[in-house]
Amino acid sequence: MATRPDVYRPERRVQTDGGQALAFGESFGIDVPTRYTEDIHAMVNALVAADAALSPVILGLSGRTVWLSRVMAGILLAFRSNVGDIPLRRRLEIEAALGALMVIAALRATVTHRIFDNLYLFIKGVIMVANALMTETD
Repeated sequence: MATRPDVYRPERRVQTDGGQALAFGESFGIDVPTRYTEDIHAMVNALVAADAALSPVILGLSGRTVWLSRVMAGILLAFRSNVGDIPLRRRLEIEAALGALMVIAALRATVTHRIFDNLYLFIKGVIMVANALMTETD
């Protein structure tokens, strides 16, 4: 009977060497340039949501882009606070996944074929992923 080779599993640390909590991205082995708290994460979500609700209309982007941005703004505002007792880590996972989906949709030009609209969606998706990855988790 063949034996299964040992699989490397990194040790899960709750705190870094400096005593600071581990960022969400660091739990995947990604070095993040900045770590910030849940309060700062909520503030950045509010700023991104306000921008997503206003900028597409002001810039004259397509109707699909406007509605997708409004949905994204609603999700970000809902995740600003602990709605339904969803743990922070789960909210960060959902935000990162939605941001990645926006990046993919922009790169594939799924929502619209206008270059400026896709660039806007790409940037917003990257901001959502980065915001989730740099937030400290418990």
